[in-house]
Amino acid sequence: MFAPGLGVSVLCPGWVDTKIADSDRNWPTHLGEPQTPPEGGDDMREISRGLLTAGISPSVAADAVFAAVNEGRFWVFPDGMGPRLAHARIDEIDGGTLPVMTELFDDTDYGRTK
Repeated sequence: MFAPGLGVSVLCPGWVDTKIADSDRNWPTHLGEPQTPPEGGDDMREISRGLLTAGISPSVAADAVFAAVNEGRFWVFPDGMGPRLAHARIDEIDGGTLPVMTELFDDTDYGRTK
């Protein structure tokens, strides 16, 4: 179905410096205390916080989204990492190798500018 003036974009934001890892602050009081994370959950939360903090700012992400929508682009990668990571994953699949996650930790700013 096609509608003139209607566009669709796919947003793949990557890591954006938000406070989502601290979402317990929004837990409704009528539900009691927030749930305790399972074993290892606190470690994962700290890793997530580090990745988010090193991510792009929300304003950079928003600017990229507005530009993409105005230009009619389908794919939106505000952090610029999506295509490179996708190509790396396809190379791993083609080569029959295990996925490598270490590149996420190679550089604290991921080569991005906030």
